[in-house]
Amino acid sequence: MPKPIPQPVAPFVNPDVEEERNVHEVYEAIAPHFSQTRFKPWPLISAFLSSLPKNALGLDTGGGNGKYLPVAHSHGLEMIETDRSSGLLKCARGMGWGSSPDSTPVNGTDGQKQDTGSDGEDKEGGQKKENLAECVRGDLCGNIWRPGTFDFAISIAAIHHLSTDERRRHAVKTIMKPLKLNKKGPYSRFMIYVWAYEQGEASKRKMGSAAGPSLPLDSASNSEPTEAVEGAKERVQDVLVPWVLAPKKGETGKKVKQPRVRAGREGKQGKKGALAGQEVATSQLPSESTTSPSETTDKPSQTSTIPETPTAPEPQPQPLPADEPAPQVFHRYYHLFVQGELQALVESAAREEGYKIVPSVPYSTTEGMEAAQVGLEGLAIDGDAGEGEEREEGKKWMKVRGVGWEMDNWWLEGDVGVW
Repeated sequence: MPKPIPQPVAPFVNPDVEEERNVHEVYEAIAPHFSQTRFKPWPLISAFLSSLPKNALGLDTGGGNGKYLPVAHSHGLEMIETDRSSGLLKCARGMGWGSSPDSTPVNGTDGQKQDTGSDGEDKEGGQKKENLAECVRGDLCGNIWRPGTFDFAISIAAIHHLSTDERRRHAVKTIMKPLKLNKKGPYSRFMIYVWAYEQGEASKRKMGSAAGPSLPLDSASNSEPTEAVEGAKERVQDVLVPWVLAPKKGETGKKVKQPRVRAGREGKQGKKGALAGQEVATSQLPSESTTSPSETTDKPSQTSTIPETPTAPEPQPQPLPADEPAPQVFHRYYHLFVQGELQALVESAAREEGYKIVPSVPYSTTEGMEAAQVGLEGLAIDGDAGEGEEREEGKKWMKVRGVGWEMDNWWLEGDVGVW
């Protein structure tokens, strides 16, 4: 099967229904496999978390499999995750204080099954309950937290799954609303990460600027273009990105379906496959056929004592017609952000929430992590925010500390406070 590529999509007529079909249902179906391929934290988010004061309480909204929970814990932070996918939350639940950064999420910890270990302590999914992460099932746009609850918030690769500008703007509001509003530093901070339309030369994403002229340009973004992104209407920013759910372990994963041999069924008993929703690590998915069809059988050799059949022996075992399921292809909706769009979105959401926008900083479009970190540190606010600004007592404010492009994504870091 040829590798599927992202396809442009027209504006959704019914965003609720289409997002349910093209986002939420997909992640429920691919959750274990997705989790096993998404466990390495991105350096820029780790740098942000490491810069926060110890004992700060934060929120990871749309946190998926919880790969940033152990990063936060390693820097002395407490962080709660919310996500719509119950399957991904099962993985995130196991990423508590007992785990470490770069560790593979633990699948199957659903917060329901309780066990008692030999030491008499309550356990869930084989782990001590005190080591489990705090996870809450909730929608990205849900207002479920009291104002002034958190010291920081992150939303990594999440709001680009919302299909209208209004819904994305509402999601940004739900990130800001529960943040504490302090009169002096340290101020509450937030970071947002989204996929970029502007893809680098080494990008593996065949979309956005890397899609080439083959994609039609008549399925433009369904969001209203802002002054910062006037040219966005000429670009394909809304796409359906394929996710290939691999076949069971033991199948080749090649373009041509590899049917099983009749005598090879015993070697497959008891093995779990991703098509049934079980765990399959990326390292377990062979890119080439490492086992020939004859090796999956009972291997009758030339000196075998098995009686000969009346038919003439064949040079190689011939496979039967395919009866194993083929790889399934799911499609996830993405909105690709162009330069300036994320900052325009955040500032628009802040204004609607009554924030005064403090003049922000220049863009950082460095590709290297080292340069990006230097840029992030250089944007740190020393002293009061909005120095020199006309202040209104009791007025809340928002400032963009930094915004830039890194590894085919746009990121933004902001502060909120009150005068």
